[in-house]
Amino acid sequence: MKKAMKNYAILAAALLVISLSSAAPALANGGDEKPATELKFLGSEKNQVLFQLKLNNTLEDEYTITITDVYGNILYSNEVKGANITKKFSLNMEEIGVDKLLFKVRSRKSNQADIFEVNRNVRFVEEANVSKIK
Repeated sequence: MKKAMKNYAILAAALLVISLSSAAPALANGGDEKPATELKFLGSEKNQVLFQLKLNNTLEDEYTITITDVYGNILYSNEVKGANITKKFSLNMEEIGVDKLLFKVRSRKSNQADIFEVNRNVRFVEEANVSKIK
């Protein structure tokens, strides 16, 4: 009986070590790994909206980046090659005339695509702060 309990304890310890070793890369990054592709809205400047596309690829690959509107019209298409690619886009949404865009990033090696939908929502905000002086 004691030998069986000892074997179970060794098996449980081995499973714990295996599970911790597979989680080590995630724990080393603070628990959150970077997604393979990131699209960030940087703001707007002179009627242009600015986006930043980051491809967090460590191995060199070739990517096709395509921006389309909701009707399927291609607004931008280009191929980029390299590792850890960062690209900025400046788009005149009023000239384009639509409020929804699709960013598609396809990897040549894996033939997988990441697709981002951008919905533009324009609001004018006016704020007033009231504070008591006395």
